[in-house]
Amino acid sequence: MCRSSRQTCSGGRAGADPSRAAAAQPADIMKTLGFFLVVLTITKAQIIFPNEEAAPKPIDTELFEVLEVDDRQAFSSCVTPNGESGRCQSFSSCGAYASLRRSLHRPSVLNFLRGRICRRLRHTVHLCCPASNIQLPVTGPSQPSSSSSLPTQCGSTPLVNRVVGGVTTEPGEWPWLAALGNLDGNTFTSGCAGSLITRRHVLTAGHCFEPGQPHPTMVRLGAYSLTRSSTTVAPQDFTIKDRRDGGYNTNTKENDITIVILDRDAEFNDYVQPACLPFRYRNRDFLGDDLVVTGWGKTRFGNFRTSDVPMKAVVPVTDTNRCAVSYRALPANKRPVIDNRSLCAGSGTTDACGGDSGGPLHYLDLSDGKYYVVGVVSFGVGCARSDFPGVYTRVTSFLDWIERNV
Repeated sequence: MCRSSRQTCSGGRAGADPSRAAAAQPADIMKTLGFFLVVLTITKAQIIFPNEEAAPKPIDTELFEVLEVDDRQAFSSCVTPNGESGRCQSFSSCGAYASLRRSLHRPSVLNFLRGRICRRLRHTVHLCCPASNIQLPVTGPSQPSSSSSLPTQCGSTPLVNRVVGGVTTEPGEWPWLAALGNLDGNTFTSGCAGSLITRRHVLTAGHCFEPGQPHPTMVRLGAYSLTRSSTTVAPQDFTIKDRRDGGYNTNTKENDITIVILDRDAEFNDYVQPACLPFRYRNRDFLGDDLVVTGWGKTRFGNFRTSDVPMKAVVPVTDTNRCAVSYRALPANKRPVIDNRSLCAGSGTTDACGGDSGGPLHYLDLSDGKYYVVGVVSFGVGCARSDFPGVYTRVTSFLDWIERNV
């Protein structure tokens, strides 16, 4: 039965030709793949087909811009993210992906395939098909080799304080997103967020452990809803064993970064994976780039109720010097230091705000399809104010310190 006027249906008619129905099976497989890829990216980087979206949101155009190609071009050759030469063809006709056909429900598999899209069509997509068979993406507990080593496989996803102007995410979309908080009976209360960077270490903000304030005592990984039981995989809870302080100054807000050490190793799966750190971007200022902030924070200023599920929003990076000038309008005793250790981002409609301090700010590298954590949510004035951009700790300024402490 057709579910919409846009679908082409076969079968279900008396006297239908069985050979035609059999021939339609590869097309059905292709439609199924297209459906899963579109569903997974619907709030992250939606594939927008012609005439199907009149006014796409900024975050919805992210993947579309990558896939926007001239249909008159010949799509015969392509290169996979691993540098392998291949041919751009349908999923059903690519023997190299045969082992993945029964795993389209797995976020890691969908992420793997999304990175290989080479052409968009009206109802489906074509993938770059390599000559050799591929291996199923590894999400088991075999990597990295030690709890303290920074992983090489990281940052793959099915795109603060609170996220203002954001949209909800999908389960498993940000598998390194950590909730820091406390457990009272069976009730978990989150006050900060962070990013899992190894099996045993979470990167977060120093002010989450500010003297005189209640400190988080545990970390929850793999959580989607913070109040409802998961229908997919149970979250992993950890006690905070120790932490490494980056030298946070409560008066000037400098060095607002810390590393939390878990009481045991995290188990990697489709919903728990490490973040990538931006070693290749040490000298990049990200000015003019659109970054993605995520967290469970409040959804509008003055609303003290956090979101039940993670939110995400695109925030444009602003000039650090101009940002520093803006904050000089504050009274001298409340004036923060904003310099090359800081990254400013946000607009009058999207921002990070109180509720998920320490959460990640991401840069998407279109060449490898990975997200890199380039900022840690630090502070701001109000939320989503055009005159006061949100301020993040610039992770590239602390990479050497991170390497020494994991």
